[in-house]
Amino acid sequence: MNDASADQGVEDALAHIDTGWPLVMTSDPAGPRRDFLLLSGGAVSVALIFGLIGLWGHDLAMIAVFGGTAVLSIIGSYAMTRLLARPHQVALSTIGIVHEEQVKGVWRRQYAYRWHEISQVTVDRIGRSNNRICHLQIPATPEQPAESVPVPNTVLGKEPERTWAIIIRAHQRYAGFSRQDAAL
Repeated sequence: MNDASADQGVEDALAHIDTGWPLVMTSDPAGPRRDFLLLSGGAVSVALIFGLIGLWGHDLAMIAVFGGTAVLSIIGSYAMTRLLARPHQVALSTIGIVHEEQVKGVWRRQYAYRWHEISQVTVDRIGRSNNRICHLQIPATPEQPAESVPVPNTVLGKEPERTWAIIIRAHQRYAGFSRQDAAL
């Protein structure tokens, strides 16, 4: 996508927020969940094949090791799909940003900040990799220390740069406006 169309997409998103309706981005955990299940299914299949080879050769140690690996892979894949692949949504409005996670069919709020409570929105590199993540910098108050809150990458879709630009521009545009009393 070229810079002109990317800027137009950001402006369209901000125009949507200007109408008073929040811009809601929801993750689709089906893709990562499917990929993880295929990977763990392959690991279970390989472990079971080696376990059967051990059974054929009457090698109890081989049966125990690969059978245990298969069982642990099944338990691990269940835990990962239930706990880590939950749907997330981020809502941007003129007042602030809200991040929610779906747990047992109910959306639970993870955090909500007014734009003026956020000192800076940054996009940082994760370690030495090329992966990046968006952080909301929350300054210290007498009640709580300063913190850096990540925006989950799962809700950003296939164009995280566009979404990061929307969050940064929304923070710049609405920081003064969000001081008014309104529900977040």
